[in-house]
Parts: sequence; C-alpha cells; structure tokens
Amino acid sequence: MSVTPVGTMTPRQVATTALAGPGSCVVLGLVLLPVDALVAAVHLAHVLQLLPVLGDGRALVHAALGRGLVAGDDGAAVSPSPSPPGGPGR
Repeated sequence: MSVTPVGTMTPRQVATTALAGPGSCVVLGLVLLPVDALVAAVHLAHVLQLLPVLGDGRALVHAALGRGLVAGDDGAAVSPSPSPPGGPGR
C-alpha cells in the first residue's frame, strides 16, 4: 500500500510518517518473539522498509536532509508513487 502525501509536510512529519508503519511492526514483532518466532520474524523484517532504496527509507533521507514536502512537489523523494499529488492527468 502506498500513501501519496498531499499538501505540505515538515521534515519531522515526513520522518514520523515514514517510521510509523515499520516501527509499529517491529514493536509487535518484539512482543510476539516469545510466543512465535516465525510470526515475530515476519514482523521484524518490516524494518527493511527503512532502507533508502524503498519509499519509507527515501522519506527518512529526505527528512534528514531537512526537506519537507511542499504542495506541488513531484514527491519523488518522499512517495514511491509515480503519479503527482492529485493523481495522473493533472
């Protein structure tokens, strides 16, 4: 699932959004570790989404460089979606 940001986001908001998904999966994986190692490993593997070649990782790099998302930006460094905010044809 991809989320295409619309409007303006500060670098802190970009980083928080990027960390929310993988971070919650890692926390759940740590909780599940004593119960079922395989299910926990699947959840812990979501940390790979933070690699810079993937969308959340690109967003973190973008935020670390101090760039927020501005309305009208093409979203290339923040969103893995190739279409601009507002959808194709705009």
